[in-house]
Amino acid sequence: GYDIHIQYKKKFGSLGTLGISEMYSKMLEFKRRPIAGQSYEDLAGTYGYPTTKSTTVFSWNLTDFSNQLSANYISSYEGARDPTLKVDSDLTFDYQFNYTGWEHGRATIGIKNLTDKAPPFADEEPGYDFATHNPRGRFIYAQYTHSL
Repeated sequence: GYDIHIQYKKKFGSLGTLGISEMYSKMLEFKRRPIAGQSYEDLAGTYGYPTTKSTTVFSWNLTDFSNQLSANYISSYEGARDPTLKVDSDLTFDYQFNYTGWEHGRATIGIKNLTDKAPPFADEEPGYDFATHNPRGRFIYAQYTHSL
């Protein structure tokens, strides 16, 4: 497989800086022996092994303020018990706002899973692939960091 990370930023004077970042991973094959001495099997695209994962981040920074919107993608793959059943692809969004205008402080507020999307159904207990997808719904958080 391969991993790609591309990042681009452009300053627009008093309007701030816009940026885009792409982190892309593609699994072409993942071979392993189930038992020593047996032939290799390719697990790419099977349950728990999606072939594509991607995170695209759009950012805007202006003086002490910054914003980020992230799109997180996981491709579809075979079901656990029945390979003809597919675990659907998944696309979730996260948002984060930061303020750094204090001399020693930084405030952050964000939302994970902005659209409150449930993980895709999988033919396995508890109804989703817990090793690949997150069942957490929308999650709002805030943080203040102070350093001396």
